[in-house]
Amino acid sequence: MKIELPTKEECYNLLKEYHVPRNVVAHSENVAKVSIFLAKKLKDKGQDVNIELVERAALLHDLVRICDFKSFEKDHFKDFGFEITDDEYEEMKKVREKFIDQHHAEACFDILKEQYPELALVIKKHRYIYIMSKNDKPKTWEEKIVYYADKRVKHDEIVSLKDRLDDGEKRNHHMAEKDSERRAKLRNLNFELEKEIFNIIEINPEALNNL
Repeated sequence: MKIELPTKEECYNLLKEYHVPRNVVAHSENVAKVSIFLAKKLKDKGQDVNIELVERAALLHDLVRICDFKSFEKDHFKDFGFEITDDEYEEMKKVREKFIDQHHAEACFDILKEQYPELALVIKKHRYIYIMSKNDKPKTWEEKIVYYADKRVKHDEIVSLKDRLDDGEKRNHHMAEKDSERRAKLRNLNFELEKEIFNIIEINPEALNNL
């Protein structure tokens, strides 16, 4: 059954409409690169994967990521090698304020669910903690791929899963220290997902670093 999806051009139009910062767009493009690679490899092995759904979900998974930014000063973006204008900053603030009480994955789900329900659900399930959820954990290949690919891209760089998880724990050290047992379980589940994917496609996970 064919599902309704935005074109790639429409995805970029949405990124502009929601004033997604350039560093987040770069991150999303690399998540898409990893996602497409994995989807094609799995398809080659006979798995049922919708490559277009994977690509579009990867491009849009951080559509309103700015609602989760801990720091949101105009100069913050200089750390990523670019500056934004006062007008850009004001538009970003409007998006941030609209969704500030939601996790960005949930907010994106709400934005897209009416027009693109299948896409919205894949995006919703990339949230890190959902791998522990009975109801919301990634189950389809599309959900698993986008979830995992996001965990392989640190900012705009493809890195190992360990490097990415270590970076996340470093940035959220207060949470990691507070519930170390839960964090350990989360890590293990991520590595189990990695093993599930790469056992099928029969390549080394580190091969992604060369994409």
